[in-house]
Amino acid sequence: MSTKTEDRVSDRSSAPKLVAMTFRIGVLGSRLLGRDEKPAAIAKRDLQRYYELLDECVAGLDLSEQEAGLLTEAAAGVRELGEPARSRVHRYLWAEVSDAIRERDLAERWDVEDPQALVERIRELGAAEQRALVDALERVWSANPAEDREVLLRRVGLVRDRGEDG
Repeated sequence: MSTKTEDRVSDRSSAPKLVAMTFRIGVLGSRLLGRDEKPAAIAKRDLQRYYELLDECVAGLDLSEQEAGLLTEAAAGVRELGEPARSRVHRYLWAEVSDAIRERDLAERWDVEDPQALVERIRELGAAEQRALVDALERVWSANPAEDREVLLRRVGLVRDRGEDG
């Protein structure tokens, strides 16, 4: 069984577009079927909840601009991973970052005073926060390279203005 949903979306860089998605529900069937709502409506609502959760988790990371820059460079290698490794990268992202800091002198390049503390913060994240960090990094890597880095890091939520409430 497949489900279809259509909605207007905006990527902030252009006018809203109509996007239609169709996917096979597969293992999601038990979560989407047998309810009062149509599967497409449930999937759309749940996806919205998921992205809200990611935003909340990323906001809680409280990264400096330097730390966020270091992370985007240190973890860039995960872009090349295939499945299923890419789906599991959140579990060992801290190690990828630690290795990159050590091997490429990223702490000095990004002016991060205590890179080990950053690695430990990543290592101690919960599963939701780990996945949210990976999602934010993927959005940075897939962004228009011409976009201002500071603006981009704020747009994806890796960096927040000091005093900004979550």
